[in-house]
Amino acid sequence: PLLDLVAGFSFEAGPLTIDANATYYVYPGASGFNYIEFITRTSTAVGKGEVGLTLAYAPSQANIGSTDNF
Repeated sequence: PLLDLVAGFSFEAGPLTIDANATYYVYPGASGFNYIEFITRTSTAVGKGEVGLTLAYAPSQANIGSTDNF
């Protein structure tokens, strides 16, 4: 089983919508696999649609190879 703990916020800055959150992935009974990831998304309306950019970052942690991951 997997438990995701998420905290975040969203706000508008002119025509942009900015979302930011942190997700902590918890593996009950296997704490050596737990890790955190930070995600931000910036988007704007274009006609009837939306265009956005998402960036996710997981800092160096032993269970994801001890290296930063973008």
